Amino acid sequence: MSGGYHNRTELNNVAQRRGHSVQYADTRSGPQHNEIWDSIVYLNQYEYGRGRSTTKGGAREVAAGQALIAIAQGY
Repeated sequence: MSGGYHNRTELNNVAQRRGHSVQYADTRSGPQHNEIWDSIVYLNQYEYGRGRSTTKGGAREVAAGQALIAIAQGY
């Protein structure tokens, strides 16, 4: 997220312009001292991206980035 760019913010803006709803499904695995978060982002109940990180916010950020790529490619 260099330069202050945030995928989640951009995805929310794109979704709002298009009249889409954004939802995330998050799961946590691993021991508490070494958690892994997986996130799936849905636009209007369709999966658009997945992400994995050591934080829930990081996983959502990766998933939102994947969704932005899918949208740019016309999905």
